[in-house]
Amino acid sequence: EGTADIEKPSFSHRIKALISDPLRFGALWQMVFMNFTVSGVGIFMAIRLEEIFRTIPFREERITLTGHWHILSVLTGTIVLFYIMSEILPIKGKLRKWLGWTTIIGSDLAFAMITLFSLKRIWVTEEAQEPLVRWYMVLSEFGMGALEVILAVYMIWLLAKLINKKLLKSASIILLFLILTNCGTPAPDVDPKSIDPKLTVDSNSWVTVPAGTFIVGYNGNNASIDYDYEIMVTEVTYSQYANYLNEALADGEIHISKGKITGYYKGDAFHNMRHEFLIKE
Repeated sequence: EGTADIEKPSFSHRIKALISDPLRFGALWQMVFMNFTVSGVGIFMAIRLEEIFRTIPFREERITLTGHWHILSVLTGTIVLFYIMSEILPIKGKLRKWLGWTTIIGSDLAFAMITLFSLKRIWVTEEAQEPLVRWYMVLSEFGMGALEVILAVYMIWLLAKLINKKLLKSASIILLFLILTNCGTPAPDVDPKSIDPKLTVDSNSWVTVPAGTFIVGYNGNNASIDYDYEIMVTEVTYSQYANYLNEALADGEIHISKGKITGYYKGDAFHNMRHEFLIKE
């Protein structure tokens, strides 16, 4: 189709015929694009699993897996949408081209940005990621917004086909009136004091952590920090502290006597290199 009237179609003729109908082309193209945002990412993760994804926080792997399956589901949905708009309830004329190309460009932009976002820890640290993540999110929102607008336009077009002209005119007036009356309506003010964050920790409860070597993340990686710093006391820090006490007690580094926990610094110059001190529970 598109080259039947050409005796010997060239490569450019075939490409032009291929992209002349964005709805039919889009259904095939999305299957190709899937290899970059779904299949390729899965294969890459499998190959570099121990080298990369087992050395970064599990949160990053969860983000990648979540994005992986969401991209696959929405991308499959666009293929079904292309088939519906092309074959079942077909669109014709310029509207067909506009809806087709906007769906392809918008959805693929969103899929590409979310893929890059999910893999961001490979090329950017958590401390320096904010500018990059901001652009990923903005562009992905533009892409998904375009896809949702296209879906809305297609649904309105279907309704226009199903409703007679008189009802359509009345519904259009009512819809326009509702849009105009609600456009720009500000959200009601909320008193910040009335919001209950339901915190289970005391935001004023902080403890000082002395300088030293610590295990960071879920993978047991060591990090050396040469200065004292403070952390908020939470259920997580409590559980981590309890695990530390259990391990230290098993190793003989601390002692518990009459409900009191005592420990020592190995390098302390007092009391024969063993200076015990009380650890508050």
